[in-house]
Amino acid sequence: MPVAKRVLLHSVTMWLLLQSFLLLTSCLRSATAFPKGCYPSEEEGLKTFRCSNARLTEVPRDIPNDTHKLYLDSNQIPFLPRDAFRDLPLLLELDLSHNAIAR
Repeated sequence: MPVAKRVLLHSVTMWLLLQSFLLLTSCLRSATAFPKGCYPSEEEGLKTFRCSNARLTEVPRDIPNDTHKLYLDSNQIPFLPRDAFRDLPLLLELDLSHNAIAR
């Protein structure tokens, strides 16, 4: 096999391996971006983020900013920071029932 053809084949192989690695790390990152017990879904056409019974002690920071409904019920959240929901401009519904919120 000529040298030029081997170099081209090697380059294409390396490019494909790199693309596969980037795709895999992207998928893993998105799969592990949320706290344990939390997951996004869709209800009645609205983006929903559920963290019910997830044993949370604080409001998660990585809530998708296109969330319309947020369920943080049945956790152990003791207080809400003033800016806890600042990055959620589309939030319509919030469930904080059954937490340890003092005020």
